[in-house]
Amino acid sequence: MDEICIGEIVGTHGIKGEVRLISEFREKEYAFLKGKKVYIGTDRKEYTIRTYRHHKKYDMLTFEGIDDINEVIDLRFLKVYMKRKDIELSSPLEEEYVGLDVYFQDQKVGTVKDLLLRDMQDVLIIYQDQKKYMIPIVDEFIEKVDLQNHKMILKNVEGFFYED
Repeated sequence: MDEICIGEIVGTHGIKGEVRLISEFREKEYAFLKGKKVYIGTDRKEYTIRTYRHHKKYDMLTFEGIDDINEVIDLRFLKVYMKRKDIELSSPLEEEYVGLDVYFQDQKVGTVKDLLLRDMQDVLIIYQDQKKYMIPIVDEFIEKVDLQNHKMILKNVEGFFYED
């Protein structure tokens, strides 16, 4: 995964070019930093973050070289992306789990097709043929995530995938 969607611009704030972003991205402290590059819209136009702040339910950003609302008004309702390599984390992002082949006891049990990212508990949505399984994203069930080999190894999930 080369880039990650980190939110959507939903409006502007004030007249000096600040944008309001709705973002469920969890690693904001690693992403919304001065000098980091973001890419906006389907054409992925590059912008450099000048300032970041949180205001109510929004993430507020300004960009270098922009100080007028007229320069950002057309960015409303566009998605904002970052390159994964620009987000320095020691562990994988949950978003990187989608598409991984899932194994339990050396047997492929499905593929991660989606995630439910919630405040209380994050959940993997794993498909095996036409069946859908939901596994909580916790260390108790995930033994290893190997992004290079495109696989996830589960543990302690006896009974999740097999019917009697």
